[in-house]
Amino acid sequence: MTHKNGTIILLNGTSSSGKTCLLAALQSLLDEPYLNAGIDKFIWMMPKRYLDRPLWDDVLGRATEAGETGHRVFSGMHQAIATLSRAGLNVVADHVLVEPAWVDECAVLFSGLPAYLIGVRCPLEVLEQRERDRKDRTLGQARAQYERVHAFVKTYDLEVDTSLLSPEECARMIHSHIQNNPPRAFVGRAASSPYAITGPALGLSAVCAPILRTLPEWFGIEEATQHYIETIATLPTWLASLDGVPLGFLAIMQHSPAAAEIYVMGVLPEAHRQGVGRALLGRAEAYLREQGIEYLQVKTLSAAHPDAGYAKTRAYYQAMGFRPLEEFPTLWGEANPCLMMVKKLEAPSR
Repeated sequence: MTHKNGTIILLNGTSSSGKTCLLAALQSLLDEPYLNAGIDKFIWMMPKRYLDRPLWDDVLGRATEAGETGHRVFSGMHQAIATLSRAGLNVVADHVLVEPAWVDECAVLFSGLPAYLIGVRCPLEVLEQRERDRKDRTLGQARAQYERVHAFVKTYDLEVDTSLLSPEECARMIHSHIQNNPPRAFVGRAASSPYAITGPALGLSAVCAPILRTLPEWFGIEEATQHYIETIATLPTWLASLDGVPLGFLAIMQHSPAAAEIYVMGVLPEAHRQGVGRALLGRAEAYLREQGIEYLQVKTLSAAHPDAGYAKTRAYYQAMGFRPLEEFPTLWGEANPCLMMVKKLEAPSR
């Protein structure tokens, strides 16, 4: 039995912006059934102890960034939404896109699907009054999220202001828009980048070494760092630059005709969370697909080691489609347990 992909409506806005009421209004208004697969549904799947500090901080307790558990949960949410759509089910979901990797992941997962991104706006003073009036909200959360929640979205399909319109009026605007306009917010997002990406090229050690030296949290062992630098000279490497200034690089090591590895990647600290890594990885993956590579792996520090920096690294790779494959407790020594993550590279469309 064949079916068309279900429509996705993703509502993005701060806490107290009115997303929950808008979602309910959409479910009431739309003729076809829309499943609620929003962020609260996934949060409330967690054991109750994770909804209170200190465990809540590892989910979304800091309001403007997720912990490692949160990254896994919300990556699962994005994948579930895409799966529901491909099963022919319509989905409406509220979100707080405070992590740039989440926007990137949605763009990749929703590629080819009728997915609309709706910005839910509201003046800060109204948000803060709503927080005070509602007894179940954390004071200050809306202010903390106010700029960040929209910062990583280049364009919306539609924006609504819940201080000017009722949930029902906003729902009617969204309904009219999706009836009369194709989705555009996610289209091309995964491929777009303001950075100049060059490569693959050999012999880039001299360019990559200064970048590695700015990352002592990840490359703090001098012997290992020097080995990376020397080996980069022999590996196909991509370089990301802006206005001629190198910002990051990625070097690939091929292990077989079907498999390759991200040998090392580095991005200047001031360019973190700005899409540099995504742009590098996208270009490298496109090249590897053309070469017939089916699997791309990366090794990183396992969660068995409580390192905050590497928790973000694992979350980044998870958002980029990598999945944990195997742990090697002694590969890098007992003090540095290794996790191998792998990604299936789809064959290029012809």
